[in-house]
Amino acid sequence: MLQQKLQEFPKAVWVQMYRDRMQIINHQGQVEHTILPIQKYDHPRTILANFEAAEMTLKQLIKMKKLPWYDPAPILFLQIKEELEGGITFVENRALRELGYNAGSRNVLIFDHQGQCLNTEEQAKQPVFIGTIYSKIILIIVIVLILFIVKFMN
Repeated sequence: MLQQKLQEFPKAVWVQMYRDRMQIINHQGQVEHTILPIQKYDHPRTILANFEAAEMTLKQLIKMKKLPWYDPAPILFLQIKEELEGGITFVENRALRELGYNAGSRNVLIFDHQGQCLNTEEQAKQPVFIGTIYSKIILIIVIVLILFIVKFMN
């Protein structure tokens, strides 16, 4: 499922979350960036016990990824690499999605350690902000308007 989504969204940012680190993985499966948290965010029963510490760690990690200036809010694939007893609860899933949104992502998909999507159908239907094609069109229109204004000012 994860590999299929990576092909569907080639500009998505793939983050693997462990109890003691987070890392960005490129679409070929190689580690690009790894960050260790300044403050622990896990607990023996859950991977996300300290939301603020995890949010700060994820924000710093996403900053390491050089995102284009015209599309700074990526689609985030957050893969939980720890096998949690009983799986991830709905509350943990929601907290992980909120973590991604607070870190600056426009859409967040949660995956388990095997790459299976944990988002429900209702969560997947949430509206996605302006896509990359639309952002490029808007950028072109803005540039043309600026050039038009500059030409008539001279």
